[in-house]
This record gives sequence, structure tokens and C-alpha cells, in this order.
Amino acid sequence: MSSPTTCNGKHIGSKHSLPLNITISGNPSRSATLIPAVSFLLNYITDCIVLAMSKMKLAFTPVAQLKPDSENEIWKIKVRVVRMWRFQNGVKPGDVGGIDLILLDDKGDRIQACIRGKLISKFEDDLGEGKCCILMNFKLSPNLGNYRGTPHPFKIFFTWSTHVKKNCEEIPNDSLRFNCISFDDLLSQKHDEKVFVDVIGEIVGPCDLKEITVRNVPCKILNLQLKDCG
Repeated sequence: MSSPTTCNGKHIGSKHSLPLNITISGNPSRSATLIPAVSFLLNYITDCIVLAMSKMKLAFTPVAQLKPDSENEIWKIKVRVVRMWRFQNGVKPGDVGGIDLILLDDKGDRIQACIRGKLISKFEDDLGEGKCCILMNFKLSPNLGNYRGTPHPFKIFFTWSTHVKKNCEEIPNDSLRFNCISFDDLLSQKHDEKVFVDVIGEIVGPCDLKEITVRNVPCKILNLQLKDCG
């Protein structure tokens, strides 16, 4: 008989089972109180399973090789968070729709990641700009749109079962944090204008703040004049 698996000191394996019978009665108030408890229980079980899987010997996948695969839907990557920002959801000020990240592996390859809605509170404290971490059990989707953080064909989306191991050993890629291009390449438009790039320059002005509307949402845009320091 296989030995039981434990999570936080509690047995969840072969020697212990948890029967889960859910009956939603016609009483709305009873159903309303039952569903959150069941949701919490399922999330707890999922976290235990992911924790057990994280201890398995799963090889790291290079960021450049990440792609959806029906035979392998569990990946493990070791990356540095080189960019991290919040984006707004709708017109209400302070209504955060999620967090976007740019992740960089030891080979210098980048991929964009997204944490949406209620998942922010679950992962926000485990991530930070400049920090290294290990990610496992996330979702991959096509990287589409007119503004993309990286040229990678796919984008990472965090799920409830995503596992983050923070404060892992440093990756020797700090010098690769910026994706810089020259002023000549910028002005000649040789780069993909849909992908974010970094430029080193001196702000010499003018700086005009303009109000514009994007997708029926008012926002502000700041125009800067840069001088080549190369």
C-alpha cells in the first residue's frame, strides 16, 4: 500500500478519504452559505495537490520552449520578474482589473504573465520587481493584441492552482532586464511596434499632458522628447 500524502500535517492520501456530497436544497439562504464553504474546501484540496506535485522532480522548461501541449499541461519555470504593473478595469478609478508581469529566464528569453481579479490577493505578496521565483501549473494562451510585453507567441495566466515558490536562488540575468534598442532602430521602425522596448535617453522636453479616450474610457497621455545618449 502506498504511503499517504500529507499537506500542512494532514493526511490526504490513500489511508484517508474525504467523501464530498453536495446537496443544494430549495432554501436559497442555505445554498448561499453552503457554496462559499465548498469553494474554500475545493481550493484547499487543489493547493494540497499542487504542493505535492511541486515536490516531484519536474524539469524546468526554458521560456522559449513554452507552448500548449495536450500531453503536458504542467510546466515549471524559473524566472526573474523584470516588470510588474497594475491595469485598470473599466472607468471607475481604482478598479484594478489585474497585474501584468514580464518574466525573464536565465537564457534571456521573456514572456508576459497576467494575474486577474480575485487572484491578485493570492499571489501579489509572493512576487516583486527584480525578484526571482519558480512558477508551476499555469495556463498558456496566445499572446495577441496591439500592445504586447514580449514577442513570445504565448502568454501565461495564473490560476487558482498555480504554485509560486518565492525567494529562490538568484538567476544570473540581472544585466538582461532591459530590452534596449538603439535610437537608429527606433526611428527607422525596424522593430515590432506592437512589442514593448526600452530606450536609453535624456528627457529634454517638451512634456505635454493630453487627455484622450481609449475604448470609451478617458485617460491621459504624456508626450516626451528624448535625446540620444549613445
